[in-house]
Amino acid sequence: KLEEILGEHTSDRKKIASAISIINQSGAVEYANGQACKIVLGAWGEFDREFPAQSEAKEILKKLALFAIERAV
Repeated sequence: KLEEILGEHTSDRKKIASAISIINQSGAVEYANGQACKIVLGAWGEFDREFPAQSEAKEILKKLALFAIERAV
């Protein structure tokens, strides 16, 4: 059903709402958020090892990365 709706490229609000409902019920959003968190935290760990010195720029970059994975969808 989801593939059908997405394949239509529709602007029908009921079909769009149905697609969103299917996605939400599938757990896809939570799964994607978990994967994003793993990727960002893993990358940050590597970055932190490569550039151990603390700086304001590094702290801002870290806050931006954390914001990207913690914001509500």
